[in-house]
Amino acid sequence: MRGSTKRLISIMGSFAILVVTIYVFSAFLRPSYADVQVLRGERDARLVILSQQQSAESAVRNLLAAYQGAGELEEAFTDMLPKPNANVPQVLNQLSGMASANNMVFESASFQYTPIKQSDSSIVSGLGTLRITTRMNGRYDGLKGFLDMLEHNLRVMDINSLRIDGGALPGREIFAFTIVVDAYYQER
Repeated sequence: MRGSTKRLISIMGSFAILVVTIYVFSAFLRPSYADVQVLRGERDARLVILSQQQSAESAVRNLLAAYQGAGELEEAFTDMLPKPNANVPQVLNQLSGMASANNMVFESASFQYTPIKQSDSSIVSGLGTLRITTRMNGRYDGLKGFLDMLEHNLRVMDINSLRIDGGALPGREIFAFTIVVDAYYQER
């Protein structure tokens, strides 16, 4: 056999191998490649679901850790919004103490319960208001200190109204104050 014939047979054999390779690729590998792509997509979707589940689990753990202190939170609410049976003596003691600390003379106090407002919160059942009308005497500096202490008091209280009498005469520094305070409590 001549060299050119061998070369021609070799080229035709290579071409036949190329055609068989293309056929095998298109007949067997391409469908398998599509299956691999589907499996990769499923794996990626499962990884996304896994990361979402892990973040949800982490959020639940953080929430549980936050509610571990729910008893302390309820106790803090009880201090800020006490129960109605301890209301009047406690409020009177607090207001009298704040007045004394600011060199004011606590003259009188009257109490009035207003209707209870129902709450949507599970921590506080219903919100009641105890309106205290107090009469005090003292200097203006004492009033400022009293109001500052009332503002920073642990118990939730609001000033409803404030009236200042006296002091119109020259040299008189003692004023008469009528202060209406709303103290809040929780219904139980």
